[in-house]
Amino acid sequence: MDWSKAKSILIIAFIITNLILGYVLVENKDIDETFNKEFIEDVKAKLLEKNINVIAEIPLDAPSLPKLTVEYEVYNPQELAMIFLGKYDEKDEKYNKKVFKSGDEELTVFDNNRKLLYTFNNSEEKYNNLSESQLKLIVENFLKDKAFRTDDFKLGDYDYNPMTKTHYLEYIKIYNGRFVEETYMKFNINNTGVIAFERYWLETKEVTDSNFSISSAPNVLLRLISKIDVMGKTITDIDLCYYFSVNYDYQYVNPKNAMKGQAIPAWRIKFSDGTKKFFF
Repeated sequence: MDWSKAKSILIIAFIITNLILGYVLVENKDIDETFNKEFIEDVKAKLLEKNINVIAEIPLDAPSLPKLTVEYEVYNPQELAMIFLGKYDEKDEKYNKKVFKSGDEELTVFDNNRKLLYTFNNSEEKYNNLSESQLKLIVENFLKDKAFRTDDFKLGDYDYNPMTKTHYLEYIKIYNGRFVEETYMKFNINNTGVIAFERYWLETKEVTDSNFSISSAPNVLLRLISKIDVMGKTITDIDLCYYFSVNYDYQYVNPKNAMKGQAIPAWRIKFSDGTKKFFF
């Protein structure tokens, strides 16, 4: 036997074995254990003990997205009043609110001119048994008439009151197909048309170069166990979104005066009653 040749073969085999073992260890290190079926089932069981039910599909990925620079839409009250009401009859200013009235229509601009609320006490019926497509058309035509975009939002919540025959629609800002929270447009629509409209909107200005990573969805679900206010609720949706709230932005001493900041990736957990929680 050629011992020199056999020794060389053994050394090569040893090196290859170590390389394979090293690769396996590195790969296993990168695997998030929170994606294991056993871990997820354990999380669901712990949530059920707190009377929290999960019917939503739990995402199994490790999200990493860039931050967004966002800025609040700020209104000129007088210009907005002309758009919504035309020539208004009355103007009132109190409690940091500017109120404009014209007949049965009223417009309120508040929260440092970042929010608007429009109401119309109309009694003239125009529609009967409003369908989904009719509601969508009413919303689009209303926004076009008020000079707002119609391509940067998605329906986030819907409800209907059969007693008042009123449809309640909440739309949320989207960026690259993902919700941008917390920003919204709310419509109350009945057979007379739009009877109430509220808008609190963010515009995306810039995308950062570096990505921001957050915990896995199964891992953040565990945090709900200590949340008393979600006990007895059912989780219907778990989505990755962009989240910005002045209350969480440390750059601002007075959040009420903040006009822009950074929206970061977050898990948007929605419950059957329409409430939401956000986790990073």
